[in-house]
Amino acid sequence: MFKDQNRQMSLDYLPQQHLPKWGRWVETPQLLAIFLPACQLQVNLVAPFDLISTRFKVGEGIAAFNSDQLKDYRAEPGGFDVIPKHSTYRSIEAMRGPSIVLAFKQPLRDSWIAHQLDHPLDLKPGQIRPTARGLAIAHATQALLTENSGDAFHLEALANLALGHVVNLHSRSNRSLRKLPDYLTPEKLNTVLSYIQDHLGDQLCLEQLASTIGLSTHYFAHAFKATTGIPPFQYLLRCRVAYAQSLLINTDLSLVKIAYDSGFGSQSHMTAVFSRILQITPLNYRQTIANKVYPIPLQFVEFSKFLAFAKRRISYNICMT
Repeated sequence: MFKDQNRQMSLDYLPQQHLPKWGRWVETPQLLAIFLPACQLQVNLVAPFDLISTRFKVGEGIAAFNSDQLKDYRAEPGGFDVIPKHSTYRSIEAMRGPSIVLAFKQPLRDSWIAHQLDHPLDLKPGQIRPTARGLAIAHATQALLTENSGDAFHLEALANLALGHVVNLHSRSNRSLRKLPDYLTPEKLNTVLSYIQDHLGDQLCLEQLASTIGLSTHYFAHAFKATTGIPPFQYLLRCRVAYAQSLLINTDLSLVKIAYDSGFGSQSHMTAVFSRILQITPLNYRQTIANKVYPIPLQFVEFSKFLAFAKRRISYNICMT
């Protein structure tokens, strides 16, 4: 994988606007994500991790998955290439658009397997056909790259969705997958929401939240959404926006300071997320409140109301089972 530290990038910037010809990469303790622009791509590698990749536009060429024989190759949005750890991959490809390669490090891989399977993960090298779910995952990943609203938490959540999708469609282990939980218990939900409220300013990752209640990231993301109606990273973003609102109203802190205190990686990241959720920039929000130009409803995430809503969903689920 990339060794040059100058190629590492922050998720707080638009990759498409900053990618030089050779691409750049983002690294978290759990994951390595490599972003490549449209290009003529030649690859010859032995995979150091389990690798999966997806394209945002059609790519064509020749490729060999763990074989010496190159064959005609076509990659389409919604489909994935799978290169298991220690397998080989060679290709010559014309990429008409950007692509992303996700490399699952051992801790994330082991954690996922421990909660999902009773035996080692058995991935098959090759391609997964395009599906509606695969396309949705690809579009979500593309949005993370192009809307300047992603962070490590969001990236790892998408990576877990992609891994679960790949295992379900393209692994000998798919019949051994354990059933996902339908919801979180009120006690577990309370633990997670309290942890989020207490650590808003920290750079949280999906594994941290899942570990507070002893679940894998894949289990946790599924159960959290089933319980609350929204993915965990969306809830986290709304909590951070709500906290930023309170600081904008009640303090004279700079926007940069508010961004970092609220857990955003930069002012630009806060502005992008704030604007998308509230339809107004943080600066205009502060000016509007200060000048009382017109009332803007405060969209704070009220912990008690959210917990009560989630408990009602849990009760409904119990009644229906």
